[in-house]
Amino acid sequence: MKRLPLPLALLLLVVVSQRLYSWPLPFCWELSVGTAEWGHWLALVALLLGLLAHSYRAARLTFLLAAAIALAPCIGAWRSDPGFSWTRLVGGWGGDLQPTQEVTLPNGQSMDLFIPEKSNAPGVLVVHGGSWARGSRKDFRPLSGYLRSQGYFVANLDYRLAPQHKYPAANEDLDAAYDHLVAHAGDYHLDAGRICWLGRSAGAHLALLQAYTRRPGRCAIGFYTPTDMLWSYEHPSNPRVLDSPAALRDFLGGSPQQTPQVYAQSSPLQQVAAGAPPTLLLHGLNDDLVYSEQSRRLQRRLAELGTPCQARYIPWANHGCDINLAGPSGQLCTLSVERFLKQYL
Repeated sequence: MKRLPLPLALLLLVVVSQRLYSWPLPFCWELSVGTAEWGHWLALVALLLGLLAHSYRAARLTFLLAAAIALAPCIGAWRSDPGFSWTRLVGGWGGDLQPTQEVTLPNGQSMDLFIPEKSNAPGVLVVHGGSWARGSRKDFRPLSGYLRSQGYFVANLDYRLAPQHKYPAANEDLDAAYDHLVAHAGDYHLDAGRICWLGRSAGAHLALLQAYTRRPGRCAIGFYTPTDMLWSYEHPSNPRVLDSPAALRDFLGGSPQQTPQVYAQSSPLQQVAAGAPPTLLLHGLNDDLVYSEQSRRLQRRLAELGTPCQARYIPWANHGCDINLAGPSGQLCTLSVERFLKQYL
């Protein structure tokens, strides 16, 4: 038993250190997200174990170091935004996670609708991520439930997936969803003149294409967005984490040498023009899958065009950092979304 506290402390230290760096191995970026966004619970465990190991100085100090590393994102969020809440880490944001209604469109795609009680509500159309080949409208529901509780209409959308369905099939499905919602706006308590596109990762790419070129809304929000397909291909993620060139070939039908026009046509950075809707970009600086430079490049382009753009870069955050809505990154992202929607929607 005397030998147990120090190895346990070292193991916990290794786990929480994934917040600082993630091993370039499958699933380690998920561990990085978990240790950052639920780190307050790991810090509590480390502190309790440190108290129990009071007779073992080395173990106690290691537990305390692990607690400090795990708690750092919460402290960073608290210092960077007055809206951050320590109690929210435990209690959450509230809002019913279950959709009000599920609708299946004639093309076979479904969407979950979060319909507020008030009529003529502004709407947020949410597009899921998953490298264009995975994911579902059921992902990341807490934000949709919370926005409904704040008086917004929210639609979580599905679309056909690669490699069976290549670009622009996914965008065509989003066109159909948008057209249906606008045509039945009164039935859904939706103000069709106040719509925001919101997406995550590959879904953010699709959402920005919708907002910039296909079905423009009042504003757009992109979480960790791939904005330039050619740049993505030339700056791939670590293949042991994600084979991003393969994902792009599956989605776009080939390499940039084979389909150069498709890479340009499908890039929000290349397609955005003057008059584009105001855009909010959210990105973690530790993102292992979609580098934050993608958002920075679009931010610079929007500035050149004179399009309002807000951006929040979270120092400790990795891809999917908003998975825990009540976590440090989840709170910062939600606060940014809420303020942005109030300003532009």
